[in-house]
Amino acid sequence: MTAPLRDLLTSILPAERLEPTLQALDAYTDLLLTHNASTNLIGPFDAQGVQDALLLDALLPLAVAPPPPGPLLDAGSGAGLPGIPLALASPDHAVHLVEPRKKRVEFLQLALQHLRLTSRVTLHPKRVEQLALPAPGTFACAAAKAFQPPPLWLQTGHRLLRSGGLLYLYLSETSWDPSAQDTQRRLGFLTVGRQHHPLRPERFALVLQKP
Repeated sequence: MTAPLRDLLTSILPAERLEPTLQALDAYTDLLLTHNASTNLIGPFDAQGVQDALLLDALLPLAVAPPPPGPLLDAGSGAGLPGIPLALASPDHAVHLVEPRKKRVEFLQLALQHLRLTSRVTLHPKRVEQLALPAPGTFACAAAKAFQPPPLWLQTGHRLLRSGGLLYLYLSETSWDPSAQDTQRRLGFLTVGRQHHPLRPERFALVLQKP
């Protein structure tokens, strides 16, 4: 476990949950690296790169605000980022991973079994727009990395979230541009806060709340 990732988790988790979460994230790192060679899940990363660039990034929103009670959605989950790290760090939440690509779905099925997450993490092998919702505004929290451009993700998130729900965005200073900021104002999202990546200061997580 890298020091920056441990430091982040130490700051956001109760002491009794720290070591089990670190161990689970180490296991997830091993799964990613083992299957990356044949499936190209994440690009050319070693273990330190996975933890400092990918897992740390995925968990940054928790330093701003944990997900409120209710289900959490990871849209376009890919290899499980950010949904699996968020699920491991938020054991009281039901999590929904939405991913249509077959190879990634196969990896996610294996990862959920290996990490013993199948009882509270549901995998939907489809596109987000094909997701059957019991009602608009189903989710208490929605997260996505590199799924849609920020203005479009704000619109999608607004449809998926219940009132008071949190939207997790993973951004750079260039991607959070005037168009995205105008969309935030138009939809009425409130800014909860942002957390910069400790090793990549141009990257940050932004947490917004649907009114």
